[in-house]
Amino acid sequence: MTEHRETECWPSPHQVAAFLQAHPHFFVQQPQLLEILQIPHAQGEKTVSLVERQLQQFRQQRDRYQVELSTMLDIATENGQLFQKVMDLNASLLRASSEEQAVADLHQGLTEAFGVDQTVLYSFEMPSRSIAGIRQLGMSSQWTQALFALLSPKTPFCGALESQWRQGLFTQGEPVHSVCVLPLGERRIWGVLVLGRYDLGYENDFGHFFLRLIGEMVTAKLHGLFHRSPPAKDEVSID
Repeated sequence: MTEHRETECWPSPHQVAAFLQAHPHFFVQQPQLLEILQIPHAQGEKTVSLVERQLQQFRQQRDRYQVELSTMLDIATENGQLFQKVMDLNASLLRASSEEQAVADLHQGLTEAFGVDQTVLYSFEMPSRSIAGIRQLGMSSQWTQALFALLSPKTPFCGALESQWRQGLFTQGEPVHSVCVLPLGERRIWGVLVLGRYDLGYENDFGHFFLRLIGEMVTAKLHGLFHRSPPAKDEVSID
């Protein structure tokens, strides 16, 4: 009977856990217990002391943090390299003495520095003067109207397009399977820069921020060709 009553006096595991949570410095005051306590090894091979188990956990945390840090450093390095390429492309556009030269440098830079398989620059509107390298897309076909309705200013669209859209945007070379469409224009879309690749997954190579940045750079360089005064409130557009 005595042994039974003594056993009932022992705290439950829940009470022990609650006590240790409420007294996190308990083992600091009782360091000898750390060498006595035995718990299963992480791999279940043998029992180890609490100190050894804590060291194992610290090592596991250290290894996990090292992997996470290495991953973040790799991403930062890739983003830094991509940002430098974008800045180099922007510098070439700024150095261009004319819109024709800027368009030529744009196509060359995207192909060489970014590995784009095909690049096409289209305008929905008629530019103030003809520029080599800018194709007139127009709004006559149904798929063109659907593409235009899909776009929003400063919002790149990446993914797989329907067959007729791909065929309409890319008339030469191998079949393009994934595209990034960069709207051009600030408040209204007057054109698009289309980046095509022969395989899938283009959006994985370009971050949305960098695509938007490229679109804004091209818009800033060519907006003078499509600048027009906004219509009056009572003016009816016949476009």
